[in-house]
Amino acid sequence: MRTAASAAVAALLWVCGGGVVSAAPPVDPLAEARLLLGRGDVDGAVASADGVRGDATVRSRADIIAAHARLERYRATGATADLVDARRRLTEVDATTLSARERDALAMGYGIALHLEGASAAAALVFEPLLATPRPDDDYQRLLDWWATATATAADRRAVDQRRADYARLQERLQAERRAHGPSAALVYWLVAAARGAGDLEGAWAAAQAAWAQAPALGASAAPLRDDIGRLVTVLAPERARAAGQALQVVLDDWRQFTTAWGSAVANTP
Repeated sequence: MRTAASAAVAALLWVCGGGVVSAAPPVDPLAEARLLLGRGDVDGAVASADGVRGDATVRSRADIIAAHARLERYRATGATADLVDARRRLTEVDATTLSARERDALAMGYGIALHLEGASAAAALVFEPLLATPRPDDDYQRLLDWWATATATAADRRAVDQRRADYARLQERLQAERRAHGPSAALVYWLVAAARGAGDLEGAWAAAQAAWAQAPALGASAAPLRDDIGRLVTVLAPERARAAGQALQVVLDDWRQFTTAWGSAVANTP
């Protein structure tokens, strides 16, 4: 889903002790690197982190920030050297020198790197335990999106029966997360995708309706969420029509009527 695209940067601001930069210790040598990364200046973040890396007391923390920056740059450019360097930095970190939040950042780096290099099943195993760690809501939602994305990517590579079983487990865990944390754009989107992947087309349709209806309560995420749900429905509608023995146009008309009743449709709605 869309939110994973910026998760490496945004999550790092919390797990590496960032967020409100003015709240950081005034002599923190990594404050500038975090600030630059938060602004999306990945080149500047790497340069700043490397500039203080000679200090052994901050080397591992600097490498975590630089690794996340290189991962973000790899996402943008596809340059293999960035992925290779990020992996090297992560493997050289001395975890014994890190705080709990910094170890969280290290684990996030492992998971993101694994997913980006194609080891999505391994990435999902790294991400999932992190869901239990208390964190700001925005960072939790981004982590949830990374985990669900990695889980779904891995499931899609398996045979049909195993794929459906994996999606059913994803659906069950998402429902548990909803009970614990309430709805969010990432969560309600993945509930639709997980139900469809599990072969529960009626459940997926109901989840799509629920996501559309409650989108306005999710603030700025409402329009992007409805856009994403519209794209999912373009795939789901033909499958539901075939399974129900209905004409596709009937299913599409039902969706249009529903979305009209619950708010303006978006461009990607069928």
